Amino acid sequence: MYNSIKEMRISQRGKMTPDTAVTGENLCEFHGIDVHPSRPQRKAIPAGQLLIGGKWVDGSSGETMDVTDPTTEASITRVQKANASDAQAAIEAAYTAFEDGPWGRMGHEDRAKILFRMADLMDERSDDFAVREAMDMGIPLCIPKTLSVLMT
Repeated sequence: MYNSIKEMRISQRGKMTPDTAVTGENLCEFHGIDVHPSRPQRKAIPAGQLLIGGKWVDGSSGETMDVTDPTTEASITRVQKANASDAQAAIEAAYTAFEDGPWGRMGHEDRAKILFRMADLMDERSDDFAVREAMDMGIPLCIPKTLSVLMT
């Protein structure tokens, strides 16, 4: 076992080829994450919309774009294409929500409770997020799992 990525690279010097360079798999092995866990099922991803003002809406241009899995080149979903006016609408909605909504008047302890609850809910679904990120990026599943372990 290596103590650092640098140590792993040094030990591999002379043995490295494009096939054996530091890859997602040996990065996962370095951090003790199973490289081949039981294979989670890929899930259908519903078409995406923009979240503006607390509502899911289509982009103002009406344009959409495919999200492609780089490993299969298959479309995994379609999402709305946002433009500058959509971004401006989201900024204005966020400003209004902060100024006129409960969040701006809420104490820091209450905000913290909500944020910690959101983090707990995201942790509960971390496997779903990891599968979707791996599909979106075309990377081994262990990499998003490694990053989530390193960030906690």
